[in-house]
Amino acid sequence: MKFIYSCICKIYCLFSTYIEDIFLKKFKVDNDLKKNGYFVIRNELNYILDIYKSKKIEINKYLKKLIFSKEEINKLLLNIFVENNLKDKITELTGFNYSVDFFTAYETISIPIEEKELSWYANQPHRDKPYSKNTLKLIIPLQRIEEQNGPMEILNIESTKYFQKNKKNINFFKFIGNPNDIFIFKPNLCLHKAGIPEKNKNRIQMMLQLNPAKKWCFNEEIYNFQKIREPKFTSVRYLFNNKLNFFKS
Repeated sequence: MKFIYSCICKIYCLFSTYIEDIFLKKFKVDNDLKKNGYFVIRNELNYILDIYKSKKIEINKYLKKLIFSKEEINKLLLNIFVENNLKDKITELTGFNYSVDFFTAYETISIPIEEKELSWYANQPHRDKPYSKNTLKLIIPLQRIEEQNGPMEILNIESTKYFQKNKKNINFFKFIGNPNDIFIFKPNLCLHKAGIPEKNKNRIQMMLQLNPAKKWCFNEEIYNFQKIREPKFTSVRYLFNNKLNFFKS
């Protein structure tokens, strides 16, 4: 069963990537994001999201989701992508326009040594296989993230291939940053994992999933998606969702 699922993921990835490259790519790029699979934009984001107004849902004893209202999320998306001009910067980096399909904000806390081998919040190295190679994820801190907060860890594309072939430890890049920093990466191409905070420490951040589209838009169901697991096979999963084109492009 695992082998069959792996084959389905691979076929979906290759097919969706091919279709996007043919019909949705606006121009070719050659930059660090394409080469490494991740990119950091520092000190360019200015947004307001009051985490103390959120409703917290306990997913497990080490992970809590922060749930925001529809109005807050709509305002946040306009703020980040339009007022901060992030949509144009991402298009310049990738050659694509995108649909912002998924948003989640969450808090992770320390995991005891005896339970660290279990996957409580994607804390084991993995790639997001049932996605296109062009899918992006954006990580934005909601509070300052230091080494002790368990920052996200990632390998570039070449190191990911080496790691999977040789199964040897490689030093992961750790995303340490402020709320005005943005970490952009390709989850299908780069091995990544959630870092584990030190004892009595936590990490609070948001994640946005972006998929290639004809125009910049966002998924009308993005508010409701806060309460579910991140959708896979996105071209199929979001096929009948209404997309709101308030991003002028």
